[in-house]
Amino acid sequence: KKHLTWNQIAELSDKGISFGSHTVTHPDLSSLNSNDLEYEIRQSKETIEDKIGKSIDTFSYPFKFPDKKKAFINHLRTLLQKYGYHYGVSTRVGTTSKEDDRYFMKRIPANSGDDILLFRAKLEGGYDWLFPLQKLRKSWN
Repeated sequence: KKHLTWNQIAELSDKGISFGSHTVTHPDLSSLNSNDLEYEIRQSKETIEDKIGKSIDTFSYPFKFPDKKKAFINHLRTLLQKYGYHYGVSTRVGTTSKEDDRYFMKRIPANSGDDILLFRAKLEGGYDWLFPLQKLRKSWN
């Protein structure tokens, strides 16, 4: 796949596009030991900040979100706070509300095939019906 170069990312950042962390190697974070988890959180942020010359404060969870692993979620939140993150998104589908944890907010998939009407519907809550189904499916596992 063709990806943006660091120069392109820095140029977009200079034009107002925000970038955030998504880990270094895209692992299932809940399967890592504490040292490897901390490395993924810290190093991704440091690398991006070094390459674009700006501080970042957002994190995007890279894998199926482990809703049932409360101790892991609490540990991850602590690490995100420790390294200066202020917000993050999980892999839960839907629009976020004030009740959502600001480190693990829901998100909406946006794809290159979305036309403007579908994109608008997604922003207005058109995917919110998926979250209860997603939560139910996870409860079966």
